[in-house]
Amino acid sequence: MEAEILPDSPIWSFSNSSNISDVNSFFIAYCATSKIVLLDIASGKAYTILTSNTQNGKPRKAQRVSLSSSSCAGGFNDGLIAVWDLGIFQESWKYQGKSEISGLKWWNDFIVCAFSNGNCIQIKDGEAIKEWNSNNIRCMSANSHYLAISAAGKIKIFDFDKEFQIEKDALSIDIKEWDNELHLAAMDDKKITGYKNMQICFEYSLPKAKKKAAQLVLSIIWFSKEKCIYSLMTGEIFILKIIPQVTTQLFINNPHTRAIMAFLPIQEGIVSIGMDRLIINWKIQQFEIEGPSYRVSSAPIGYTEPLWVLATLEGSIHSMSIDPSGQVYICSGKQSIIKWIPLSSTIQSRFIWKSEEEIQQILCNPFNSDIIAILSTNQHASILSIPEEKITNKLELLKIKKIVWQDAISIIVASDDQSLFCWDITNQNLKSIAHVGFDVTAICFSKDMVWIGTQEGNILAYLIDGTRVYADTTHNKAITCISSGSKIAAASEDCRISIHQETCELVIEKHTRPVLHVDWSSHEIEKLVSASMDHTVQIWDSIGNPLINIREHQGAVRFSFFHPTIPNTVISASDDQTVRLWPLNKAYSAQVPPRLPLSKKNETYTKSLFSHLHFYIYQQNREEALSSLLEILNDSGTIHCKLFSTNSQNAYDLIQDAKNYKDQIECLFWQRSAERQEVVDVNEPIKLNREWSDLAPLLGENQWREESRKNGEEMLLRRKIHKSVLYFIAARMIKRAIKIYVSSNLFIEAVILGALHNEDISEIFRMWAKRLADTCKQEQAAKCLLAIKDYQQALILLESLPYTNPQLSNLIEILKSKIN
Repeated sequence: MEAEILPDSPIWSFSNSSNISDVNSFFIAYCATSKIVLLDIASGKAYTILTSNTQNGKPRKAQRVSLSSSSCAGGFNDGLIAVWDLGIFQESWKYQGKSEISGLKWWNDFIVCAFSNGNCIQIKDGEAIKEWNSNNIRCMSANSHYLAISAAGKIKIFDFDKEFQIEKDALSIDIKEWDNELHLAAMDDKKITGYKNMQICFEYSLPKAKKKAAQLVLSIIWFSKEKCIYSLMTGEIFILKIIPQVTTQLFINNPHTRAIMAFLPIQEGIVSIGMDRLIINWKIQQFEIEGPSYRVSSAPIGYTEPLWVLATLEGSIHSMSIDPSGQVYICSGKQSIIKWIPLSSTIQSRFIWKSEEEIQQILCNPFNSDIIAILSTNQHASILSIPEEKITNKLELLKIKKIVWQDAISIIVASDDQSLFCWDITNQNLKSIAHVGFDVTAICFSKDMVWIGTQEGNILAYLIDGTRVYADTTHNKAITCISSGSKIAAASEDCRISIHQETCELVIEKHTRPVLHVDWSSHEIEKLVSASMDHTVQIWDSIGNPLINIREHQGAVRFSFFHPTIPNTVISASDDQTVRLWPLNKAYSAQVPPRLPLSKKNETYTKSLFSHLHFYIYQQNREEALSSLLEILNDSGTIHCKLFSTNSQNAYDLIQDAKNYKDQIECLFWQRSAERQEVVDVNEPIKLNREWSDLAPLLGENQWREESRKNGEEMLLRRKIHKSVLYFIAARMIKRAIKIYVSSNLFIEAVILGALHNEDISEIFRMWAKRLADTCKQEQAAKCLLAIKDYQQALILLESLPYTNPQLSNLIEILKSKIN
C-alpha cells in the first residue's frame, strides 16, 4: 500500500494548459501553490509531490509545468527551472532565469521557456542553446515537430529550421500534426479559428457572454482531425465538429461550474482542469447518428462520461473528521466540505456541501455515518445529512465554542458563557450540565464523562449530572485537543502531550512546537498519534517512546487520525494544503527536521514576590557571581547570603526585607501564618455550597481548612499562583504550597516558604541547582549546592567552567579545604 495524497487545487493562472498543467502517458501534472502534483492517469490518485526549496529552506511557488515521456520540468516564481527524472523522482538539472516564467514547454529534447522580461530561451541539460525576444506571451503549445507561441497579437510557429507567423490575438491555442499537415486551433473571446497548413479552414463564432469578465479564461484542444473541444467561462464544455460542416454538442454529465483552465489529451478522451477545483478524466465515445437529439440542437457527436472526478482542496484545512467506515470529511477554504474515500480503486473525492457561513469545526457521528455536526464561526451548530446533502437541524440559541457527540442523537455543547449543555437533535431539547467557569478549547466524551481542556491549560472531567470529578494543571498553555481511548490523551500549545486516567500518568515532551492534535488507535490501544506545528506526525507507545516520526509534510500538521478500519494506517492534514494517508509498515526517509525556532514552553510567568533578590541569581556577571560565592562561603550576613543559608529566622528577615521594597499583602499573610498557633478540631468537615463557604470558620478549624483547600485548587486552575499558595497555607498544606512554587519555577518563594515553616528544603535547592546548570549558570547553581553544604558537587561545577581567574582559583581552593 502506497502513501496516498489528497492535494490542493491548481493555481489560478489566467492562461491555458501551457502554463499550469501537462500530461504524458502515465501522469497528469499541475502546479499547486508551492508544489507540482503528479496524478496517476488511470486512477486520479496523487502519490507524488515535487517541490523545490530556497537556500533558507522555504518552498518556492510553482507556476509552470511541462512533461516529457520521462521528465518533468517545473518553473518557479524566482525564475528557477527544475527538471526531475520521473523514474526516480529526483532532480536531474536546474536552470536559473532572471525573471518570472510566463510559459514552459518540452519541445523534443529541449525546454522552451518564456520569461516575463520578454526573453524566450531554448534550454538543454541546464544550458541555454538559443535565445530570442517575445513580449506579452499568453500561451504556448507544442508537439514533436512544431512549437506555437501566442504573444502581442500574433501566433508564431517554429519549425526546427523555419518560422511562421499568423496575425491573430489568441487566448488559447493548440497545435497538432496529422498526415504531415499542420493543424492549429486558436480561440479568443469572439470566435474559434482553425488553420490547416497556415490557411484558415474553419471559423466558429462564440455566443456573447452574459457577463463581462475582467479576466477571460478559455481553453481549446484538438480531439481528432475533425473535432475540437472548447470551454466557456461558465464551465460548459462543447465538442466542435468541423467536417463535413461545423456543428457543436454540449458535454453531458458535466459537473464543472466554473471556467476550464486547461484541457489535456489522453487516450480515448481528455482531462479538464477547472477553476471550480475539479479535475476530471473524460471518456469520449464518438458516434454518428442521423436525426435530432433532445440533449443537443443537432445530431449528437459523441457520448461523454467522467471516469473519475478529483475534488481538490480549496486551501488550508480548517477541520477534519473520520467516520467509523473510514470516510474522511475535510473542511478546506472555510466554507466547503469534501468527502474523501482513501484506498478506493479510483480517486473518490467530491464536494458535498458549500456553507453560507464559514466553518469552524466538523465532527462525524461515531454511531451514525449518515450525519455530521457542523460548528460555524458565528458559533451556531447544525446537523448535515450526508445522503440528502442538506441541513436537517440547527442550534442557534447559544453561542457555541466546541462540540462532541455523546451518542447517536445527543451532542455535548461547550458554550461561549463557559457552560456545558446536552443537545438532543431529535426533539431539539437543550439540557444544562454544568457551569465550567473557564474558556473551553477542547472537548471529548468518554465513559459517561465529559473531558474538557481550557485556555489556561487545565484538564477537567465532569459527570453528566454536572459533578466535577477530575482536575489537572500539568499544562501551562491552552489545550488544543483531547482524545479518549483506554486513557485520555491531551495535547497542548506548550508542546507537550499528557496521558490521564485517575491522575496524570505520563507527560511526553518530544515535540518542539505546539501539539495540535492527538488520536488513539482503535486497533492497537497502546498507540497514540500526534500532529504538531513542528511539521511532524509522530507515533508513540504507551510509555511515551516515539515509534515512528514522519517528517514529509512541508507545513504545520493540524490533524492526525488512525484509520478506523485499516490497521497501521494514519491520515494527516497539514498547512502544506495536503491530506495524506500513511501506511505505518513503510520505512520513511529520515529527513532533516525543518528549521523552526524553538517554542517557549513557559511563556506565562507569575511575578515573583522577591524580585529584588533576582539580581543575585539571574542578573550577575561572572565577577559578581564569583564574589557572591565567596560571601556565601564566608557567611558575611548580607541579604543574599541569608537566602543561601536559610533557616526560619533568615526567612522571616527576607520576608520583612521584601515588604520594605513593596507593600505586599502576601508577605504579611506568610508572617501571620507562621506565627499562628496550631488549633485542634475534632469536628469532621461537611460539604458546603459555594454560597456558605465564606462562613466556614464558624464551623471550626477543619471546615475552614477544607474550604481553603478547595479555594486553593480553584485558584490554581485559574493560574493565580500566589493566591492559591495562600489558601493552601491556610489549609496547613505547606508541602502542597511549596510544590506549586517549584512547578512554577518560583524557587526563591519555595525556599523561603519552606524555611519559614521548618520544612526540609534541601531537595528544593538541588532542583534549583539543576535548572540553573541546565541554563548555563554554573556559578549560580554552585550557590544552591553551598546552601545544602554539598561542596563536592559545587567543586565539580566550578572546575567545569571554561575559564580561569584568581577569584575562581581561590574559590576552588576553599572548597577543596572544606572537603578535606
